[in-house]
Amino acid sequence: MIIIVVMKKYFNLILALYFAIFIQHSAIALDLRFPQRNPYTTRANVTYILGCVNKGSELTINGEKVEVRKNGAFCYIVNLIGGENKFVLNETNGEFTDSKTVVINKLVPQPVQNQSPAKKYVPPQKEVFSELQYSTVVTDGAPVRNKPSTNGDRISHLPIDTVLLLEAKLGDWYKICTGNSENLWIYAKNVNVSYPVNNRIKVSVREAITCQDELFEFLKLKTDIPVLFKTKEIGNNIELTLYGIKDYSLLENVLNCRKDFEQILVKSYENDNLTLEFPSSEKLWGYNADYKDGYFIFKKRKSPVVSSSLPLKNVVIAVDAGHGGKELGTIGPTRIPEKDVNLAISKYLKCELEKRGAVVIMTREEDNFVGLYERPDIANASNAIISVSIHSNSMVDGNPFIKHGTSVFYYNAHAKNLAETIKVSLVNDLGLKDDGTRYGNFVLTRPTMPVSVLVEVAYMPNLDEYELLTDENFQRKVAASVAKSLEKYMKENAKLTDY
Repeated sequence: MIIIVVMKKYFNLILALYFAIFIQHSAIALDLRFPQRNPYTTRANVTYILGCVNKGSELTINGEKVEVRKNGAFCYIVNLIGGENKFVLNETNGEFTDSKTVVINKLVPQPVQNQSPAKKYVPPQKEVFSELQYSTVVTDGAPVRNKPSTNGDRISHLPIDTVLLLEAKLGDWYKICTGNSENLWIYAKNVNVSYPVNNRIKVSVREAITCQDELFEFLKLKTDIPVLFKTKEIGNNIELTLYGIKDYSLLENVLNCRKDFEQILVKSYENDNLTLEFPSSEKLWGYNADYKDGYFIFKKRKSPVVSSSLPLKNVVIAVDAGHGGKELGTIGPTRIPEKDVNLAISKYLKCELEKRGAVVIMTREEDNFVGLYERPDIANASNAIISVSIHSNSMVDGNPFIKHGTSVFYYNAHAKNLAETIKVSLVNDLGLKDDGTRYGNFVLTRPTMPVSVLVEVAYMPNLDEYELLTDENFQRKVAASVAKSLEKYMKENAKLTDY
């Protein structure tokens, strides 16, 4: 009986070792990360095959020996010809072998032969309404654009119940009546059209208040109904336009005896559209315009006062670790997901900032899913002055050995200098290639408050940068460089004190 038990234990141990070895070989053998589909179709002239083999294995593609890194990663650049491109991958490691075939189809224009002429595309025609259409916004934060396309610039974001008058329709877009030649459009699903009206609806300013607290200056206006508005940055100044204002005399009275706002000027009043200017000689630190509790509220952040010796002391900074949970982000050649790299760097950044006295708000501190629109809400609710979102870059097609490096994205003009400061620091401190300070229309860069940027530290498909991104020492250096750049930014732009 004892012999049978011992034999069973040995058998189970041998079986476990066998499966461990089998899984080790089969789990990562010729694991392809890009292309993610096989066959893969592209219009590019150059693309790449990215993945990993077992450590110590040799790899050939179409008989050509391919460099395999110590961690098993490889990246093979291919120049495509029109039609089908077939690549046979062979891995060998002692007696172990594995093989895969990758097919990449390059699309080429096909000559037209003996075919009936293609029907000419007829763009949708603009329908101009005989009467203006009364409508209300039904989607919170609905974007108003300067042309009827998602490629149009976002002019403003309107809250639910904002009243709009529509004068025309083009496809799925409505043109908003502004009383002038301005082109403002809103997507049809974001509004509820109620009934026709003969004329523009014009409202009066029934109450006007200026006030302030420790962090912000406020202008509060009560109007008959919520009306269309837009904001525009001009250097450190902000322009605010309210549409369809027939009487703003109460506001004029408040502006004439204003004490609680740095400066507010009436820049223009034409066709019942009122434009106010908020001039400033100081750096712009963020602003917001919205309707709340029956008031239109314009809020502008005051210039922060910081210590000249500890410029981050008590400064609230939001750190966003991109992706998380079910949202993996880019997957590296050895299966490490971007979400893990972003979180590691973000945690080190939190430590670096706290060492410098900052108050750090993390959008996530573990591997959990946080909604894309929740992240800027977390930063804004904490009254963060700065928001930094940490990411690791990807690429579709092209050559990762040529296209790589660090880049930082901004959307609002007042965030461009912060983006440049961070990028320069990362390039200089870490020896990374300068991949640019870039305009990026992203959820995480669009907020006008806090000052928001998105950092693409380096490229996951580039083997050298992938090894760095997954290295703990490098992650710490990234965090230290970003923290140093934020210190520099605050010292150069905030008000300094000796405390």
